[in-house]
Amino acid sequence: MAATGSTATAPPNSEAAFGSAPAAPHTAAAADEAAPGAGAGGMAAPGGALESRRRLTEATGGDIGGPEVPAAVRWASAGAVVAVAFVAAVASYTHMLDLARHAGEGRLALLLPISVDGLVVAGSTTMVVRRRHGRSGGWLAWLAVSLGIGASLAANVVAADPGLVDPDVVRRVIAGWPPVALAISAELAIELRSGCSHRSH
Repeated sequence: MAATGSTATAPPNSEAAFGSAPAAPHTAAAADEAAPGAGAGGMAAPGGALESRRRLTEATGGDIGGPEVPAAVRWASAGAVVAVAFVAAVASYTHMLDLARHAGEGRLALLLPISVDGLVVAGSTTMVVRRRHGRSGGWLAWLAVSLGIGASLAANVVAADPGLVDPDVVRRVIAGWPPVALAISAELAIELRSGCSHRSH
């Protein structure tokens, strides 16, 4: 017979060996809550993901990114953008027109402002197209936008005070601008035509 005073050995599957065992049911419940549509065995229920997406769509008014913006707000925002762009475009065109006439461009002065601000638009639209194809904006598009903004800003500042810069320098810069704008615009057009060429990466 074994001695009555001997210490009994705990069974291998006791709580001392597996202290976290009682928490297992709670863990399974939490997992079920964290994964909608999943069963107790961890397997996704048929259509669970689609049901979750449908509920999310209904809760957000059809827009996964958030509630739908009221039509009045969208129209007001679009109207403000158009108004600001129109006023800025007219003012910029007028200033650059005066500067080009002061530099002696004659009739070409009417077209010069379009080649400056138009380059910004060309670069911006190229970025939009590239990003819709999953690409970056492209260095050429960024060059067009940066160069167009810089040229437009400089022309508007100088137009306010023509004596700020030597008139000969202004005439040389204006004379050299058209071929630069043409070259960049042509490259942008080729890039768009070829379906966002990888050359601008």
